[in-house]
Amino acid sequence: MRRERSIRVGQEIWVEDFVIYFESKRKRGDGDMRPLARETIEMMRKKYPAGTRVELILMDDPQAPPVGTKGTVIGVDAVGTVHVNWDNGCGLGLAYGADEFRVIKQIGG
Repeated sequence: MRRERSIRVGQEIWVEDFVIYFESKRKRGDGDMRPLARETIEMMRKKYPAGTRVELILMDDPQAPPVGTKGTVIGVDAVGTVHVNWDNGCGLGLAYGADEFRVIKQIGG
């Protein structure tokens, strides 16, 4: 089985075929909106610079684009949301602690 670099943001770093799992103790809807550590935000900004292409795996939101939708990262904000211009026109960002996606083309980093 081929293993490539990937990351689990929040708790640990691990390897698994370029699938990004955003999991932590902070799940969407629990009311905990404390900012992430500055180091975590900086790591995410380096890992997902503007222009990086991604594909949606899972987003638990009624406004979510369909699974498999591709898009282009436009930036990471101070709470860890990865903002994406989805190819279908949706602008919903990937939420830290809730959503899953994979990088399909890395820019820089």
